[in-house]
Amino acid sequence: MFYSIMHPDDVPFLIETHYLYMDHIIKLHQAEKKNYKLICDFRLKCKDGKFRRFINQVIPLERGKKGNVLLMLIMYDMLPGRDEILTSQRKMMNVSSGELHVFLKDSKSETQPSLTKREIEILGLMAKGMASKKIADELFISVNTVNNHRRNILEKTNSENSTMAVQYGLSLGLL
Repeated sequence: MFYSIMHPDDVPFLIETHYLYMDHIIKLHQAEKKNYKLICDFRLKCKDGKFRRFINQVIPLERGKKGNVLLMLIMYDMLPGRDEILTSQRKMMNVSSGELHVFLKDSKSETQPSLTKREIEILGLMAKGMASKKIADELFISVNTVNNHRRNILEKTNSENSTMAVQYGLSLGLL
């Protein structure tokens, strides 16, 4: 039933995302399993016939004696302001360290490097509408360094522009 109201392009994406997440969780030391949260988005058809973007969050809650995940919390919520975005995104966050891991589109690949603390800091300043020059002045770094960070942020978040990167950062609770 759930997949029948999901946008057909997003069904394989969501299945693959959950598979990649569980594959990562299984390989972790048992004490680390509870630290990784999955965050992704996809489209569902609503009663008005339009597709709306939803966010999916998954986090392990309870483990067995051998460290196997026995219970997971899965949450779905509408993600306002992203209905016009055609591509879904997925992230995995270490909730204890705040590290953000971005899945590559190729499911055979490992995750990209996570956003650094500096990149998250710059993303927060981007969210305030600050230009690269102003960010550089605020952080006492060069404009070129800021632009390199901005480029890395766009690449790591799979965003087409700064606005998309900021919106996704907000939806993940990074900002």
